[in-house]
Amino acid sequence: MVALGGLIGEQHNLDKSGLPIINRVPILGELIGSNERGAKRTELIVFIRPQVIRDPRDARDVAEELRSRLQSMATPPSPPHDWHTRTR
Repeated sequence: MVALGGLIGEQHNLDKSGLPIINRVPILGELIGSNERGAKRTELIVFIRPQVIRDPRDARDVAEELRSRLQSMATPPSPPHDWHTRTR
């Protein structure tokens, strides 16, 4: 298996809150309002697993394995909500 370098994303936030006009007054705005800083970092790494396919049967087996893995990662659908049948 080979790991390739991925994409790195960083997001920095500065949120200020307070009363509309008062928050612009230098000292008074800092006493009444609030500041919040935040940072978030995400990284995407791509893994590649080479596989030798010699004949159509190998191709079919690899495709079936991939399908089963993708299906296992999918979230199961929620059961239908039937509002006509309520328990009392």
